[in-house]
Parts: sequence; C-alpha cells; structure tokens
Amino acid sequence: MWWDKVQPIMIRQNRSIYWLAKQTGILDNTLYQYKNKGVEPSFRNACRIADALQVSLLELREDEYQRNGRELPPSTVELIPYKELNDD
Repeated sequence: MWWDKVQPIMIRQNRSIYWLAKQTGILDNTLYQYKNKGVEPSFRNACRIADALQVSLLELREDEYQRNGRELPPSTVELIPYKELNDD
C-alpha cells in the first residue's frame, strides 16, 4: 500500500496528517482515505505529498518496483551544482 511508504517518513519528520493537509492543500479526509482505506492518490496528489515531505516520487514507489521484480530506473537528469553554472 502506498501509504505504508509515506507513514514512516512522516513519523521520522514528526509530521501529522493535519500538517500534511495544510502543506499540500489536500483535505485531511482524503489523506485519511489513503491511510485507512488503501485508496491510491492521484498523480497530482502524490506529487504534492512528495514535495511537502521533500522526498522523490521514486522513493515512494520503491516497494512497487521491488514487488514487480524491477529495478528503480536510473536518474535521467544529472544535477549540476548552482555554483558550477556560474563559474566563468
């Protein structure tokens, strides 16, 4: 279940569903449906949750990849430190 990946992150960050609702604009009732009823969030809401918790969507999908016997896809973007972009 998707929420099983979110819950430990929230606990580690000492965050509540109320906090997550405020940060994401997602109704707390909707978040409780994700938690208690196993409802999967829309892509948009999954992105909002990942952003609020400052994690990647891949981190939240890792178990899904492992269940299906697949490896996580490699990063398609290499981040360049801002300082290197400004070096002339």
